[in-house]
Amino acid sequence: MKRACMLYVALGLCAVRGWSQSANTDRSRENQKLIFFDLSKLDYWDNLELAQGEPKWVAEASYTDPEHPWHKIAKSEGMKRYLSEAVTLVSKDGLHWHVRTGDHWNWGQAGWFPEPPVFAFWNARTQHHVMTVRPGWGDRRQCLRTTMDMRSWSDPELLFQPDALDTASPIGMYALPVLSLDGGTGFVGLLWIFHNSSSEPVNSFNQFFGTMDVELAFSYDGCRFSRTLRKPFLKRSAQPEFGCSQIRPCSIVETESEIRIYSEGHCAEHGREGSAQRQSFEPLCAMIVHTLRKDGWMYLRSRGDWARFQTKPFTLFKPTIRVNLSARYGEVLFQLTDEKSQPLEGFSFDDCIPVRQVDVLDHELAWGEADLHSVINQVLRLEVKFRNVNIYSFVMDHHFLDAMDQWLLKDSKPIDTHLLDY
Repeated sequence: MKRACMLYVALGLCAVRGWSQSANTDRSRENQKLIFFDLSKLDYWDNLELAQGEPKWVAEASYTDPEHPWHKIAKSEGMKRYLSEAVTLVSKDGLHWHVRTGDHWNWGQAGWFPEPPVFAFWNARTQHHVMTVRPGWGDRRQCLRTTMDMRSWSDPELLFQPDALDTASPIGMYALPVLSLDGGTGFVGLLWIFHNSSSEPVNSFNQFFGTMDVELAFSYDGCRFSRTLRKPFLKRSAQPEFGCSQIRPCSIVETESEIRIYSEGHCAEHGREGSAQRQSFEPLCAMIVHTLRKDGWMYLRSRGDWARFQTKPFTLFKPTIRVNLSARYGEVLFQLTDEKSQPLEGFSFDDCIPVRQVDVLDHELAWGEADLHSVINQVLRLEVKFRNVNIYSFVMDHHFLDAMDQWLLKDSKPIDTHLLDY
């Protein structure tokens, strides 16, 4: 079954507004940092974490290893700040970790020195592992690198950099953890936005101080991502709560009923964390947790009273359509139409069983005596009329059609369903 999440479904809308869902926040006092990558398609380790070796221990390792790329410099000049090495941490259980260096464990490449943090995700559409990473130290843009075996990586490909719509202040794009959504719907990213505007002259390589919040990004294919409203999705907390100066999401966990976002919550600005902590007797950083309902990245809600939308033409392969919605104080009606928006017999608004006074993640649509078996492999549109309701997603085994698909279906011919199925 494929999930048509409201973040992705292409709709012809009339008097409908799409809202980004605000995340609910719980805060814990543990001063922890959670960065965890579950690349479950690997056959040799269950979990991997991509990391960057700090100059001190890289210098120590390279000094004694004649084959190490930094050996000559370490032996003749000692520790240098640019001594860096890409390493991989591996684990069988997610609890006990081992550092692996050299050979295929080294995900870096000659002449390229990315600055952490680094994140990774599995793209089932392309069958690649994907790394989100900055181009280099102090270069606060976002790139993608891909691999099929965790051994050979593509060159960094630019994904995000500030553009003409970023008019509020200078920003940097610090990191991008990504979640592959359930059911193959698409991909959601949480883009760390570093606000480093200052009236003071820059006295280092780049502007080093500022606050951080998080924008929502999305992708249909895991290769091309789009930023949304250029507004914070995870806003900074109120003073003096953890996260009042910086929120840095590191791990996104999707359960059967909710989405959990684990973040570093800082009370001090970027670049001033250490000095602020030395002056405080209380911890100034903690792990914080935001929660959303399943598919709660955004929802559709009417601007006032009634609203109405219909989908692109699609075909249904199994006789079930389910919806995730909150209709405690409103109602929703559904109908199926042909491509010309003419209601199908037995599947009109008048025939449907309205949804009222419920808040459910998985409600099955029904139309009186009509049976969805009768419309399998036909050209359909789903039309929805609703008021005072939040609609999060639809789940159905379907394929969005192009005009060629439509003509073939009407002649009972097979169609190709694997390309651009979104």
